[in-house]
Amino acid sequence: MARKRNIFKKLLGLFCICIVIAILVIFYLSKDLPNPNELGNKVVSQSVKIYDRTGTTLLYNAGEVENRHIVPLNTIPQVVR
Repeated sequence: MARKRNIFKKLLGLFCICIVIAILVIFYLSKDLPNPNELGNKVVSQSVKIYDRTGTTLLYNAGEVENRHIVPLNTIPQVVR
Protein backbone atom coordinates (compact mmCIF):
# COMPACT_ATOMS: atom_id res chain seq x y z
CA MET A 1 0.00 0.00 0.00
CA ALA A 2 2.83 2.39 0.85
CA ARG A 3 4.51 1.59 -2.45
CA LYS A 4 1.36 2.47 -4.42
CA ARG A 5 1.03 5.72 -2.48
CA ASN A 6 4.66 6.57 -3.24
CA ILE A 7 4.17 5.87 -6.98
CA PHE A 8 0.98 7.94 -6.94
CA LYS A 9 2.80 10.89 -5.33
CA LYS A 10 5.56 10.69 -7.92
CA LEU A 11 3.07 10.56 -10.80
CA LEU A 12 1.10 13.46 -9.33
CA GLY A 13 4.30 15.49 -8.97
CA LEU A 14 5.30 14.68 -12.54
CA PHE A 15 1.85 15.68 -13.77
CA CYS A 16 2.05 19.01 -11.92
CA ILE A 17 5.50 19.70 -13.36
CA CYS A 18 4.19 18.94 -16.87
CA ILE A 19 1.26 21.33 -16.36
CA VAL A 20 3.58 24.11 -15.18
CA ILE A 21 5.92 23.55 -18.14
CA ALA A 22 2.97 23.59 -20.58
CA ILE A 23 1.72 26.89 -19.12
CA LEU A 24 5.20 28.41 -19.37
CA VAL A 25 5.55 27.27 -22.99
CA ILE A 26 2.15 28.80 -23.87
CA PHE A 27 3.12 32.12 -22.27
CA TYR A 28 6.50 32.08 -24.03
CA LEU A 29 5.00 31.39 -27.46
CA SER A 30 2.20 33.93 -27.05
CA LYS A 31 4.37 36.85 -25.90
CA ASP A 32 5.01 38.04 -29.48
CA LEU A 33 1.39 37.83 -30.65
CA PRO A 34 -0.30 41.14 -31.50
CA ASN A 35 -2.89 42.61 -29.18
CA PRO A 36 -6.35 41.60 -30.53
CA ASN A 37 -7.75 45.03 -29.60
CA GLU A 38 -5.26 46.74 -31.92
CA LEU A 39 -5.77 44.57 -35.02
CA GLY A 40 -8.36 46.94 -36.51
CA ASN A 41 -6.06 49.95 -36.03
CA LYS A 42 -3.23 48.59 -38.17
CA VAL A 43 -1.98 51.02 -40.81
CA VAL A 44 -1.45 49.26 -44.13
CA SER A 45 0.76 50.91 -46.72
CA GLN A 46 -0.93 51.33 -50.09
CA SER A 47 0.50 51.83 -53.53
CA VAL A 48 0.34 55.31 -55.06
CA LYS A 49 -1.56 55.53 -58.35
CA ILE A 50 -0.87 58.48 -60.62
CA TYR A 51 -3.61 59.28 -63.16
CA ASP A 52 -3.72 61.70 -66.08
CA ARG A 53 -5.44 65.05 -65.70
CA THR A 54 -8.83 63.56 -66.55
CA GLY A 55 -8.49 61.03 -63.74
CA THR A 56 -9.43 58.08 -65.93
CA THR A 57 -6.13 56.76 -67.34
CA LEU A 58 -3.62 55.23 -64.96
CA LEU A 59 -0.18 56.56 -65.86
CA TYR A 60 1.98 55.09 -63.12
CA ASN A 61 1.56 52.73 -60.18
CA ALA A 62 4.26 53.62 -57.62
CA GLY A 63 4.30 50.56 -55.47
CA GLU A 64 5.20 47.58 -57.55
CA VAL A 65 6.83 45.92 -54.56
CA GLU A 66 3.68 46.31 -52.45
CA ASN A 67 0.77 46.68 -54.84
CA ARG A 68 -1.98 47.17 -52.26
CA HIS A 69 -5.19 49.10 -52.14
CA ILE A 70 -8.14 49.04 -49.74
CA VAL A 71 -11.17 47.12 -50.96
CA PRO A 72 -14.59 47.51 -49.33
CA LEU A 73 -15.78 44.34 -47.61
CA ASN A 74 -19.02 44.19 -49.63
CA THR A 75 -17.03 43.88 -52.90
CA ILE A 76 -15.26 40.70 -51.72
CA PRO A 77 -17.14 37.50 -52.69
CA GLN A 78 -18.71 35.57 -49.81
CA VAL A 79 -16.64 32.49 -50.68
CA VAL A 80 -13.41 34.42 -50.14
CA ARG A 81 -14.57 35.94 -46.85
